[in-house]
Amino acid sequence: MRFRLLWVGRPKSEPHEAALCKKYESRIARMVKFEETALKPLAQQPSDCDREGERILQKVSDGEYLVVLDERGREMSSRQWADWLVTKQEESRDVTFVIGGAYGVSHAIRERANDMISLTRMTLPHGLARLLLVEQIYRGLCITVNHPYHHE
Repeated sequence: MRFRLLWVGRPKSEPHEAALCKKYESRIARMVKFEETALKPLAQQPSDCDREGERILQKVSDGEYLVVLDERGREMSSRQWADWLVTKQEESRDVTFVIGGAYGVSHAIRERANDMISLTRMTLPHGLARLLLVEQIYRGLCITVNHPYHHE
């Protein structure tokens, strides 16, 4: 079982975000398998979104639980998120989170997705969404093991 992040963006464009992501990713990796893959943006206009979607779907196997991060997805509290992570670990399925490009994700990705989750109803830059996601994965895992990182 592993958690994986596929995102469209340039990881080195914001060095401070990248450094913080690495910090949380290394903490996550002590608790579960975690991988991250950045895909170079292709979309220059909304119609290019399908090409990005094809590239993303090529990297997702049939058995993976695919989660699209989207402001229209369902929101969860930190405790609900932790419970969700535990459920996915108990199911022993690989979970892949997708953060789309500048024009979001394609219809094909939405059709393939098993779940759609929102970090916030606001639109975020991709690097910031990536940072929020890895911090929330770490926080959720800490909640599950009663680590003092999360205070209630």
